[in-house]
Amino acid sequence: LIWRGDMVQFDAPCSGVNMLWAGLMLALMASITLGFGWLRTVLAAALSIVVCIAGNALRASSLFHIEAGILTGTPAWWHDAVGIAAFAISAAALLWLMTQLKPQVLQ
Repeated sequence: LIWRGDMVQFDAPCSGVNMLWAGLMLALMASITLGFGWLRTVLAAALSIVVCIAGNALRASSLFHIEAGILTGTPAWWHDAVGIAAFAISAAALLWLMTQLKPQVLQ
């Protein structure tokens, strides 16, 4: 990105794809664990794509603010911490959504 005449490179292009793959794998593993049929599994995969894109937007915009110097005085480890936090938030949101898809067992 160009910010105030300077190029700001804040992340590798593959990072968002890695987050997407990890989110899809999480959704598919949870689908098996929760005993989803094919329809709920497809819905869980679609939800994981949406959640991971939103999480990646959060991650990328946060990293831009750090790397562009908008947030000053941040230590170097914040870059990694922002990525981990964005994925953790996305994973938690995805798992919560999947528990809402779980078939209700009659008592």
